[in-house]
Amino acid sequence: MNMKYKGIITFDLDGTLISTKSSAKRAYINAFKKTFNIYEINEPNFKGGVDLEILSNLCKRYGIELNSKNKKTFIDNYLKILENESDFESWYVYENAHDFLVFLKNLGFLLVIVSGNYYETGIFKLKKTYLDKYFEFLSFNDNERTRIELMQKAMEFAKNNELKILAHFGDAYSDIISSIHFNITPFLFLPEIDEQLLFDLKKMLEVKLLVSDISMLESQINSFYFINSSSINEMGLKIDKSFLESSIRNNKNLFIFKSYKEIKDNFENTFNFNYINSGGN
Repeated sequence: MNMKYKGIITFDLDGTLISTKSSAKRAYINAFKKTFNIYEINEPNFKGGVDLEILSNLCKRYGIELNSKNKKTFIDNYLKILENESDFESWYVYENAHDFLVFLKNLGFLLVIVSGNYYETGIFKLKKTYLDKYFEFLSFNDNERTRIELMQKAMEFAKNNELKILAHFGDAYSDIISSIHFNITPFLFLPEIDEQLLFDLKKMLEVKLLVSDISMLESQINSFYFINSSSINEMGLKIDKSFLESSIRNNKNLFIFKSYKEIKDNFENTFNFNYINSGGN
């Protein structure tokens, strides 16, 4: 076992650590138009997505055959547009995120990115926001189609370093699903009301502690919540019954937080790691 680190904590990028104020979305859409000579497209849903899968779905929608050549051309165009046409003054790292990352490193955790960005655009965003210095491994998108496949790369990195992934921070439902799939505790960053995400949580999760009624989540979002899901079988995961029974028996946990100051102030006192899922291995 690697004694240098307590374990690994992974982070999504867009919407979790940084906001590009839709610059990245516009660059993606404009790159698609330029690459495939299309003038108008319906904007896809980017949140919690994987760049290759989004591109593949767009190509199917417009009757385009996606291959390695036009995929590379798209990524090149995407990066150029992102570099040359973004309003970087509007980009920001979420308040106190830098402090929280330093805090985790000082506690002895190794930090890893798990994001649906293509590597080329993901590393550009990390460097542009001065976040690259915190992370030891980057699980960005290459040929993966799902967040579970992206997390699998991080799992392999963890195994090679004799470590466990203890927690994953994200802002999307797919972050929760990919974490649960590998028995990793999800931390959901919810800085403001997200009606669709709350709708998904209402359907999929049963609140056990501190919030007796899910409706309180909307009215008391300023508070810090510990949520426990005992209804994993309602999540629609494509896994067998024994996994579902094991998940329920292992008392899956989900932490929801509104700000990085909040999570930092509560992290050591509130979260005994005995209560956090045992981590993928």
